[in-house]
Amino acid sequence: MKKIQILRSIFLSLFVLLPLCGYSQIYSFKGGVRIPAGSCVTHSNTPKAELTGGSGIGVFNYDGAIDVTAVCSLPVPEGALVRQFVAVGNATKGTVTAEIGAILWNVPRQYSQKALVQIDPNTPYEVPEMKQKKAVQNLPTTGTGVLKIDRIQTYFIQAHLYSSTAIPVEEALELFYFEVYWD
Repeated sequence: MKKIQILRSIFLSLFVLLPLCGYSQIYSFKGGVRIPAGSCVTHSNTPKAELTGGSGIGVFNYDGAIDVTAVCSLPVPEGALVRQFVAVGNATKGTVTAEIGAILWNVPRQYSQKALVQIDPNTPYEVPEMKQKKAVQNLPTTGTGVLKIDRIQTYFIQAHLYSSTAIPVEEALELFYFEVYWD
């Protein structure tokens, strides 16, 4: 009986607290998807950079710079009007940038950038005890900068984890997941 009361208390507190934390905003969109960074294909331009994985990406290098790229597809339906792009990770040194890009079907080596977010040492923690930072870009619904998914282009997410100095494993650059919300 006591377990039921505890669970009930937790549920009620979450029901009250989640809207205050910004979670209610994501439900105002027609759709959304969370993409684990670990599902991306990664490539390192630095020979001694070490990648850790799982559902996310972590990268460190005891000997020098870090330059790692991760690319994954954007699973958003045709006709969707993208409203918000989010990247969640951690950077105590260096930077983690993420962008939504698009490639025209007949121009395969050129892409256009549609949205960009950055996590760096100055980004505040969203969840301090988990060392989790969140970067958000809200996209316009009219005018320039509108991102409406169509068949003409191939859409993707590309992330760069970069540091000009060595970073130990304890301070690894981390990218956990992306979120994309649309109407």
